[in-house]
Amino acid sequence: MSGEVLSDYLSRERFIEHLRHELEIVRAERDRLRERVALLESVFVDKLDKSAKSYRELESHFTRLERLVFKVVIHECRVKRRPVTNDEIIKAFFSRYPFLRGKVKTETVTRRVRKLREDGYLVSPKRGFYHPKLEEDDG
Repeated sequence: MSGEVLSDYLSRERFIEHLRHELEIVRAERDRLRERVALLESVFVDKLDKSAKSYRELESHFTRLERLVFKVVIHECRVKRRPVTNDEIIKAFFSRYPFLRGKVKTETVTRRVRKLREDGYLVSPKRGFYHPKLEEDDG
């Protein structure tokens, strides 16, 4: 009986050691991915900042509402450091411009986002996510 207990104890110890090893591997991968995400976020925000001048020039082509929606998309992308969803755009739009809540419908904001994408001012890397078109790197 004591042999079974010892064997059971050793197999548990091996199992626990295996789990510790797996945990170390997962933590190392998580840290590597966090570094990669931080790098990608900083590159994304840098490109947004570099494109800011051309965005100001583009605004003269927009209607008043398109200009407001475009500004919201730029701001939210900069804050979230990634492309934003329609829901995030709508929520931010009405938070930023609460006086338009009764005058502008949610569908109107969504239509403006879609129109900005169709006109080439916004890019959709994945269905339902948007960010301003970024200037291409010169080098």
